Amino acid sequence: MESKVTQERMVYINGDMVPENEAKISIFDSAVLIGDAVLETTRTFNHKLFRWTEHRNRLLRSINGARLNFDLTPKELDEVTQEFLLANLPTLVSGDEGGVGHLISRGQMGLVLPTTTSTFVMYFFPLSRGLKKKATYYEKGCHVVTPATRHMHPLTVDPKIKYRSRLHFSLADEEARLVDPEAIPLMLDHQGNLTEGTGWNFFIVYRGELLTASERNILQGVSRMTTIELARGLGLTVKEQDLQSYHAVTADEAFITSTGMCVMPVTRFNGQLVGDGKPGKLTLDLMNRWKEHVNFDFVAHAKRFL
Repeated sequence: MESKVTQERMVYINGDMVPENEAKISIFDSAVLIGDAVLETTRTFNHKLFRWTEHRNRLLRSINGARLNFDLTPKELDEVTQEFLLANLPTLVSGDEGGVGHLISRGQMGLVLPTTTSTFVMYFFPLSRGLKKKATYYEKGCHVVTPATRHMHPLTVDPKIKYRSRLHFSLADEEARLVDPEAIPLMLDHQGNLTEGTGWNFFIVYRGELLTASERNILQGVSRMTTIELARGLGLTVKEQDLQSYHAVTADEAFITSTGMCVMPVTRFNGQLVGDGKPGKLTLDLMNRWKEHVNFDFVAHAKRFL
């Protein structure tokens, strides 16, 4: 039986840590009014942030790409993030892991022009909260659907900026669930190429090679990068290229990667079985290599909270 935690999670807002139920930002903040903000999410393994340097650098690139003002140096951001993590770890139940979210907006908007002072928020969440419904997919695989809503054109907003305004992601989620209540969306670009999901990257095993979408129109996923490194370490050929739905329905295997799930098998694509409809050997090998790499059984962790 899970132990209960009475300590309340803390939220960081512009230099102050406050209890989660007291955390507030102005309704006139650009993040609220127009979704004008960037974000980053980092998880823990054994209560330590995984590849924080890569996540931090991606956050700083997003801030620069969105032309936001941000005063903290990389070292100061490291220090305040670690302090925030340590303050929230006691809020986890025994055996759980956590995630730290960063959000930086342009700040409170005035009547004519926005201010030049950004809003900086950090929040914390237990990973078990988002894994309960997905734990069984590690064994049976998940169903990926290409929705009608297309991915943001890279000439409109470059998806390498991890931005908060994601109505198109929400629409894609809803459209996928119309096909299958358990399905998750894999968005197409304006040319019909496979891009990314609503918070995850997509891989296929095709003719003995591991293929994934190029970085031209996707977020540069840290878990994606880790998977590519581990796959090449196993002697696999990895190619980043344009992919169409044809490649997915004729693939031998498929899987997704994300911060929370690490590696998750995909066994159906738009209703069709991928391969024999079971998690493939190479996918399972990569899952095991991930577990070794992070010294953590993320599958057992997810099943623990079913």
